[in-house]
Amino acid sequence: MDLALLRRVAARGISLDTAAMIQDPNPIETAILGSVGLRGRGRPTYILRTGHADYATQMQVENHHARITLLAPTPDGESPIWPWLSLVDNLLVQAGKRGAHLVTAEVPIEGSVYELFRRAGFTIYSRQALFCLEKTQAVTTAESAVLRVRPIEDIDCTHLNALYANTVPRLVQQADPAPSTWSGLALILEGRLRGCLTVSEGRNGILVKPYIHPELEDRIPEVFALALAQLPNRKIFVRVLAYQAWLRSSLEHDLGFEEVAHHALMARHTVILRETSVFSPLIALENLPFAPSIEIALESSIQPERAIKKN
Repeated sequence: MDLALLRRVAARGISLDTAAMIQDPNPIETAILGSVGLRGRGRPTYILRTGHADYATQMQVENHHARITLLAPTPDGESPIWPWLSLVDNLLVQAGKRGAHLVTAEVPIEGSVYELFRRAGFTIYSRQALFCLEKTQAVTTAESAVLRVRPIEDIDCTHLNALYANTVPRLVQQADPAPSTWSGLALILEGRLRGCLTVSEGRNGILVKPYIHPELEDRIPEVFALALAQLPNRKIFVRVLAYQAWLRSSLEHDLGFEEVAHHALMARHTVILRETSVFSPLIALENLPFAPSIEIALESSIQPERAIKKN
């Protein structure tokens, strides 16, 4: 792999994954780790060389989900679009070979990148906003008699999976699967688990993804105040999907967050590589001794009039 070329092209690229942007690992480092071909080790990187320019893309594969993390250089709307289309199509093929049947990208709402992914067959599953708070000092809050925020425990995982299934719209679930491992802060209301804030820390700050039961809607300022008190004094990012729009007012007006980005969560489902056949040979139906009732039912579905005469 031409690391010098990747360094030069990546400097003019765009991040298509919020978590990757906040983690901000060196693209050269992740490309080297991804070249070993193992899941969870770096980010597989693909480079396209043409007579006019060079292009690169990276993805992160976790279980059956691949997230496009880098597209470089950023499409400008003036150059021919085919090199980027070829690059994305190749990434889809490689994602399938690595066992991913879902490929997602967080794309700016307007601009050439959005049009590129529509041309590549991606569909919008949700809109999302990213809010940011520059946390420079510890937050002190009064303890609540009915609301408690504590680290997620192993015993919470089953309840959180049920909460995810019941509160996240089915369409969004197709593009934003539940975490394979729940980590962060659990939200306990009157002794019952009523949500969580998943927390991941990177070089550029801390990313928080809320999964909250509507029962806590009137307590959002209190929930986040208690949560912020347990997080390090770093820049805090909160991702809010379209169905969570009711969080916006509390984040902006009560807690001082500022919206810094707006994206479309786009996804495309692909096929995965199977090295062995998943089919089993069927027994010939004509050799099976059908019972009379089954025979009549089969005839009635094909020739209704004959079935009536037999009755």
